[in-house]
Amino acid sequence: LGLKVAEWLAATGRAAALVLAGRSAPGDEAVGAIERLRKLVPVEVCACDVSEWAQVQALPDCDLVVHCAGAVKDGLLLLATERDMRQVVRPKIRGALHIKRRFPEARLMAFSSSSGTFGVAGQGTYAAANTFVDAIMPAVQWGGWGETGMVKDLGIEPLAGERFLPVDQGLECLGRALDSHEGLRPLCVVDVDWATFRLNGEVFALDDPLLADIGAPAGGATPPLLGVPRGLGDDGHAQGW
Repeated sequence: LGLKVAEWLAATGRAAALVLAGRSAPGDEAVGAIERLRKLVPVEVCACDVSEWAQVQALPDCDLVVHCAGAVKDGLLLLATERDMRQVVRPKIRGALHIKRRFPEARLMAFSSSSGTFGVAGQGTYAAANTFVDAIMPAVQWGGWGETGMVKDLGIEPLAGERFLPVDQGLECLGRALDSHEGLRPLCVVDVDWATFRLNGEVFALDDPLLADIGAPAGGATPPLLGVPRGLGDDGHAQGW
């Protein structure tokens, strides 16, 4: 997913040069993408685990930093080991802290997750890590992206009523988030049919007030609990709260 963002930044003229940082060496597919990127802008590739301060400290200066690092390890908290928790929270929490410390003057944008908003069962550590990130830097709480990232790598399927964002639509929403003036308030971008999505009883309590007013018919006296929906996509599916 980070490479998709990098390609978009270069293709749209938002970046005159790129620094790509990742924990592992690029695979064959990534190497090909990087070579294509180098035809558009100068590209520097850095081996960097953002949870390690010494590695982040060595990164070159940047004007914009997009924090895409993340890992999942689903399971019940009662059964989670310390290693399981560290695997999930370190890239998000330490990564965010280190990025803020290393780039105090840069524009920051974090890729967070809607699991922090909805509290998806089995993702307690992932939800907590993303909620921490939401609290300390500008972030987008994404629903699933199709064709790339964790959805592709882990074979994740959408829930009933959920539609994974096509990459081009997700990038358009990212552009609108970068161009907005929301400050530290996170945006939640998901593509769902609320009437069906809120009935996922294995994920959401059916009487959970968090979802009660989202997508409800207009005209009620109670405002949406997550704020006022604002369209982020031309087809009207993607919305931010």
